[in-house]
Amino acid sequence: MRNPFKDFLYFSRGERRGILVLIAGIALIFLSGYFYSFWQDRQGLSDVEVQQQITSLEEYDAFIASVREEEKSSRPDYPKYPKTQ
Repeated sequence: MRNPFKDFLYFSRGERRGILVLIAGIALIFLSGYFYSFWQDRQGLSDVEVQQQITSLEEYDAFIASVREEEKSSRPDYPKYPKTQ
């Protein structure tokens, strides 16, 4: 009795080559982003850009703090009742 999976999973020589080329192409595409960022010139930020980022971060932190404070003040204060069993 013949194994149906063997017939289903059999690939000819040309099909195996095609699959290998396809796998290599997919791997090359995925790795190209990594290699591009690795080879890309990484220039340091100027003092002005660093100062702008620090200012933006401070503004963001102040905004988040104000949002959290607003959430605390807008919560209703429910009375605390003892748990009954």
